[in-house]
Amino acid sequence: MNFPESPDRDNPYTAVEVEIEPNDAPPPDPSERFAPLLTKLKAWYSELPVPARVAVAVVGAFLALSTLTAILRLVSAVLSVLILGAIFLLIYRYALKPGKT
Repeated sequence: MNFPESPDRDNPYTAVEVEIEPNDAPPPDPSERFAPLLTKLKAWYSELPVPARVAVAVVGAFLALSTLTAILRLVSAVLSVLILGAIFLLIYRYALKPGKT
């Protein structure tokens, strides 16, 4: 089966010119998005009586430390699994691996 020779045999694709318009809008700044919420939160906190402020601060600190502890435990567990896997790999390679055939 013979196919006719094409002048564009090496490049079967046709060139297409495309104009891309630059996006002049800057990306949204996260601080601008949360600024109204932060302002409302500050106003709410400043209206609280002193014992309530202390309670909110204590609960916030407790939640922050609990979250940090959970993240550190997760990182510790991942590192433990990686170290255990490396130990098993070394044991397999040098102690349990059958000889070359």
